[in-house]
Amino acid sequence: MTGTIFVKRLNPSGFHVSEADTDKCFVSDENPTGYFKMTIEPFDIFGNPFIKYEKTEGGYWIEGEGYIHAGCEEEVNEDIKEQKRRYEHRGEVVFMEAKL
Repeated sequence: MTGTIFVKRLNPSGFHVSEADTDKCFVSDENPTGYFKMTIEPFDIFGNPFIKYEKTEGGYWIEGEGYIHAGCEEEVNEDIKEQKRRYEHRGEVVFMEAKL
């Protein structure tokens, strides 16, 4: 799924993690606060990884392949660590300036 998050700096690897947040749509018995984080990996078209970005005051809005990790804080952080291990940096990531 396409995802958009705000980050303070662009990560050359292309892998980005959002700040923690809560939302009532993620509330469950196992996640009573609705805790979640979002991760972004580059889009990959024919082996050419790229991320769209828009520079704003204080950082960047970035758009890429989005993943939502919801659950208790420990589970979410473990899921993100595992995703980071699986993430393969396939060549240079191109950052394309765009209006997001």
